Amino acid sequence: PHRPAMSKVNAILGAAGTGSIQVLEDPLKLPDGNTSFEQVAQHLKRLNYYEPGHGGLLPAITKFWFSNRLGSLVVYPFQQAVNSVEELLMHPNGDTWQMTKEQPELAFVLPRGQPLETKAALERYGNSKAMEIAEGGGPFMLEDSSHMAEDALRKLGYLDSALNPSVEEALYVFCKLNQRSLRLAGVSSTANKGLGDVR
Repeated sequence: PHRPAMSKVNAILGAAGTGSIQVLEDPLKLPDGNTSFEQVAQHLKRLNYYEPGHGGLLPAITKFWFSNRLGSLVVYPFQQAVNSVEELLMHPNGDTWQMTKEQPELAFVLPRGQPLETKAALERYGNSKAMEIAEGGGPFMLEDSSHMAEDALRKLGYLDSALNPSVEEALYVFCKLNQRSLRLAGVSSTANKGLGDVR
């Protein structure tokens, strides 16, 4: 059977909560991660970072990693993040991990851009999803605050002080362009909802 081309992109969440994109010369070769996925999910569930049906495993991984000040983390490809946490949790060396109740609320964002699926672009990034991740500019983490939604819109390029100063208009455009992703994430949002509805 046909297998999709492997990614040449790493998306990295830095220790300070900012992100970057690394484009590699050769495709990444990752092991099968079904067992790792289950083990990491169980560990993070015990630490109260992960609850099935309430957000995916990747946000749980990033919040665990960030809250415990473990440095930079490759968050895409997803299996890289799973492998990093598995290695840490299976060989703890006496470490004691922070529980979520001891930490501020966090929001993890992995932006995805609009891919241009030209032959040259696919050769550069490996596949269309990797292209979307690369064009998104890199992940970031935000701490909960009264202006977290505005901060997210600004980082995503929907809000600025010059051409796009209106929060309501930025939110409208964001919801309009991301209706499918919001729906898949379980967020019941329409383009005319208020800011509090999508926080």
